[in-house]
Amino acid sequence: MLKSIMITGANSGLGKEAARQFALRSEVERVVLACRDQTRALGAKKELEASTGRSVFEIVIVDVSDPASVRTAVKGMTDPVDAVVLNAGGMGGSNPLKAGAHGATNMFAANMLGHSILTEEMIRRGLIKHTVLYAGSEAARGVKKMNIKRPVLKTRSKEEFVQVINGTYDVKLDDMANYALIKLMGSLWMSSLARKHTDFLLSAIMKDLTLPLLT
Repeated sequence: MLKSIMITGANSGLGKEAARQFALRSEVERVVLACRDQTRALGAKKELEASTGRSVFEIVIVDVSDPASVRTAVKGMTDPVDAVVLNAGGMGGSNPLKAGAHGATNMFAANMLGHSILTEEMIRRGLIKHTVLYAGSEAARGVKKMNIKRPVLKTRSKEEFVQVINGTYDVKLDDMANYALIKLMGSLWMSSLARKHTDFLLSAIMKDLTLPLLT
């Protein structure tokens, strides 16, 4: 039974809707809104309390595209949660394929870098009890109706993964093709974690699937 859940990117979109639906469950006692902006997080918290009639929401400030922000946030956590929903992501802003100081593109950082650090650190510190859900995308397996080709990792070597991370995999690929590759890597990462942490429920879903989650 899920009594406590943390959701990244919870101040808008699917993250906010997931927070609302979880809060409507009588057994849920705590929903942690992990957001990068304090003002937007407070606004979402107020709206969620009004729409659900419950005061079960907490805020953690964390920017999942910034490893330092993630580590600081985890160090400040004391109470574990039953589950974490890794929802934050997107196309990576106005310059998605530009690599930051950490060596990853803005797109990769927003969708995977911080989430991987967050998950591993929380597991290591005993801050997740049993469930991690990564919100992926249909792009990871291609969407014919949207002209998104199925992403292909030719060798699945460490070198190839590094190229996807730093934006040098194929300069001819457009933003959506790179996004598809990153979401594919996200699914592979979750599979790897599931093999490593056999006492956890770790899975990836496609963002286009209809809520509710974890039913």
